[in-house]
Amino acid sequence: MYTNSGYIDLSLRKYDRAYVDMTKDFVVGSCGQTFIKGGAPGHSTYRENGRSDYQLLYVTNGEYRFVFDGVEQTVLPGMIALYRPDEVQKYYVVSDNDTEIFWTHFTGYDCERYLCELGFDRSGIYSVGSNEKFTILYKWIIKELQLKRDNYINIGTGYFKQLLCLMSRSYHAGTEQNSETHFAESAMLYFYRNFNKNISIDEYAVSLNITPCWLRRCFKKHTGISPQRFLNDIRLSYARELLLTSDLKIAEISERCGYENPFYFSRIFTKNIGCSPIQFKKNNVK
Repeated sequence: MYTNSGYIDLSLRKYDRAYVDMTKDFVVGSCGQTFIKGGAPGHSTYRENGRSDYQLLYVTNGEYRFVFDGVEQTVLPGMIALYRPDEVQKYYVVSDNDTEIFWTHFTGYDCERYLCELGFDRSGIYSVGSNEKFTILYKWIIKELQLKRDNYINIGTGYFKQLLCLMSRSYHAGTEQNSETHFAESAMLYFYRNFNKNISIDEYAVSLNITPCWLRRCFKKHTGISPQRFLNDIRLSYARELLLTSDLKIAEISERCGYENPFYFSRIFTKNIGCSPIQFKKNNVK
């Protein structure tokens, strides 16, 4: 696990304490980036009594589960999670692929007004999209808190306010069309990373708090094909690669491509490629 972080006071990091200063209108107390190579399913954070500051987390890679009011919600790249002071904080990694998350703790007497003004008037999950500008601003904030040069607090806080404004713009631009695009692209990313697992399209849709029918409709609108066809195309592409480059048995290839039943795999392969896996290997491997 790699962590890059900056704090107004380094003791905050050691004891996981909140920085609270109600004499200021708005100030960032800490900011960081956490990257886990290969993921770490189950890696979690749990603060039963929350913290006395605000926390914003932005997922850029992998899959997380966040709990708000006792309800688990899936958080994918391009989504943020917002906790207010003294709220129970519970979230954990789900993906066994690389994960990355940026986080900020902030405080001040004007935080609530500022958040509400930007449309972040509730704790929970918001879809703001993936944007390189967001990660750049996060890294600038971290750098200011680490180097502590002249006016670093004001500069770091200014960067964070800019970040919130950009996220707000992206969130409010989330028309139905943009929302459809976001969920379709999130599904594509999820399928690419998990094609070798037993994926249920319906269960995946429910995990996003959307209906399977709506996911299929917006996915086909965005890609031109159904989610299942898209998933099969990824799996069959990998199957052809394994057939051409390995000596694995058909059952082993089937399993590695996410098909539990090798006979079903062979039937899908034949239907889409025009010949059986065995014949494909004979025709293409000398």
